[in-house]
Amino acid sequence: MSFAIEVKKLADRAAGVPLVLGLRSLDRLLSRRPRDAGPLRRVLCVKLWGIGNLTMILPLVKAVHQRHPGARIEFLTLPANRAFLAACPWIDEVLLFSPAGAVRPLLALAALALRLRRRRYDLILDFEQFLRSTALLARLARPRLSVGFRTAGQLRHGLYDLEVPHDCGRHMALVFGDIVRAAGVPCGDAPALFVPRSAAAGARVARLVEDWGLGRRPLVVLHAGSGDNFPGRRWPAESFARLADLLAEARGAFVAFTGTAAERRLVARCRALSSAPSADLAGRLDLLELIELLARADLVVSNDTAPVHLGSALAAPLIAIYGPNTPRLYGPLSAAARVFYSALACSPCITNSNAKTSFCRAPLCLRSIRPAHVAAAALAMLPGPPHAAPVLRAAVLEEP
Repeated sequence: MSFAIEVKKLADRAAGVPLVLGLRSLDRLLSRRPRDAGPLRRVLCVKLWGIGNLTMILPLVKAVHQRHPGARIEFLTLPANRAFLAACPWIDEVLLFSPAGAVRPLLALAALALRLRRRRYDLILDFEQFLRSTALLARLARPRLSVGFRTAGQLRHGLYDLEVPHDCGRHMALVFGDIVRAAGVPCGDAPALFVPRSAAAGARVARLVEDWGLGRRPLVVLHAGSGDNFPGRRWPAESFARLADLLAEARGAFVAFTGTAAERRLVARCRALSSAPSADLAGRLDLLELIELLARADLVVSNDTAPVHLGSALAAPLIAIYGPNTPRLYGPLSAAARVFYSALACSPCITNSNAKTSFCRAPLCLRSIRPAHVAAAALAMLPGPPHAAPVLRAAVLEEP
């Protein structure tokens, strides 16, 4: 797991629990009651981590905009998500919170709470599933109305005017919808995704793909990383390398390995284990460029992380690999997607109720997914074969 992320979770629990309990006691003493937001002039949406989550939330932001066209909509997130959200036409301003260091985040949180309070929000929609820090922000900002999740085991409830039970039995896109519905905004029953597109990023990626000189060879994007939140979601590098070889042998596929800058060693290992023609794009694309690459791919194969949802929003041919997390809650929403999930008795081991923390060191749920089985599904999704395809028996381990 990512040590830095786990330290932040620990700090959120150590400082957040007593602060939440203290504010809840104060609210009971003052007999604080929910208030109707009434006509909205200023709205704040909050989601710090998770590009995949943001693809599910942006259609809901659009629903708020359509319901309250005169309202100014602002979004609080991490610096890494700024360009992604700034490209969204329904967001007027992106506010940033940077939880770097050990003590600094607490000071930054206090300063941010004062800043938000001065903005006099009519409505705050907190889409974070388990963080106490955002619940504290929503309370300290004193909007006319705040809405957030009541998540089992996280002791963050009691600070919102309206609480939405976090439902672990439905897809997260639907659960996020419960937040805006509680605020009186209709958003439909079907889950939706949205990603912003950039013409400039598209032009840069088009030049990159042209330089590869693919001709009729299919372009396959393999995303071997999982971001910095629980690297235990990664299918083994050996499996990605073998998959690359099988697709290159069968269809002459050219493979673009993607990942973050912190995952460069992982991508380098995948390429060292593979003989397939490939490119190393780890840390070399910004988020908008990654979107444009996925839009041009003949196939995307990704661990349970952002490219699954970005590719789904683009309706790209997609194979998603799950293990510690369940696709029932976070699976791809595109009809063009296939899911591999062993559904072992110990999975899922990361949930919003345990702050997505796991100490598993033997991820059998991922190791049990065979490259030959994934390749069989991939070959059925790729365009016509320039080479003779090997006979592979498909045994897709899909969640029922």
